[in-house]
Amino acid sequence: MFHAMCGEIARQKEWAGQKLDGEAWKRLLVDAWAREENREQGYIVPSLDGRSIVNLGIQTRRMTVGEMADLITWAQAWAVENDVRLSDPHFTERRRAA
Repeated sequence: MFHAMCGEIARQKEWAGQKLDGEAWKRLLVDAWAREENREQGYIVPSLDGRSIVNLGIQTRRMTVGEMADLITWAQAWAVENDVRLSDPHFTERRRAA
């Protein structure tokens, strides 16, 4: 469900003047959620060849069901606040229930 939501956001929004894919939006949303919720955050390290940096972010596959539910709820609220129309019925049902 979260990955589908990231795809919806990617189709409708730009960030820093760029169209980003769903994976990039996933990373942005997870990072923002973690900061707002005072959770463990990712970090950056130099690349192996020293020519760039690599973000070693939080992995959603390692989240608990509760953490993932919190993230989805947070991302739904973010989408509403940022004029993203979520077309999946699961999104609108959850939003109405909240």
